[in-house]
Amino acid sequence: MDVSVSFFRELPQEMHDLLDDGKEKEFNEAMDEGLRCAGDKARQKIEWRMKPYMAKSFYHQFKMVRQYNAREVIRQIQCPMFIVRILMEREHSFSSKMNTCSHGT
Repeated sequence: MDVSVSFFRELPQEMHDLLDDGKEKEFNEAMDEGLRCAGDKARQKIEWRMKPYMAKSFYHQFKMVRQYNAREVIRQIQCPMFIVRILMEREHSFSSKMNTCSHGT
C-alpha cells in the first residue's frame, strides 16, 4: 500500500519535477495557483488531508507522504491480517448496530 498514490494522482509532471528538484518555493506557489483555480472544495480537501501530517507547507506534505508506503514491509508480515476499506468498516459497524437494535424489540 502506497499512501502517496492518491496524493500524486492528479499532479502534473512539472509538479513532480519541482518536488524532486527541491524547489519548495516554486512548488508551493504552483500549488496555491492550482488550488485557486480548482476552487474552495479542492483547497479544503487537500488541507484536510494535510492535517494528520502536521505539514508546514504543500511541499513538506508531498515530501512526507512519499515516505508512507508499506511495499517493503508487506513482505515481512508473518501473521495474517485483515485489511478493510474504511467505507466497508463503517457500513459493517452501522449494520451491526442496526441488528443489535432490532433484536432488543
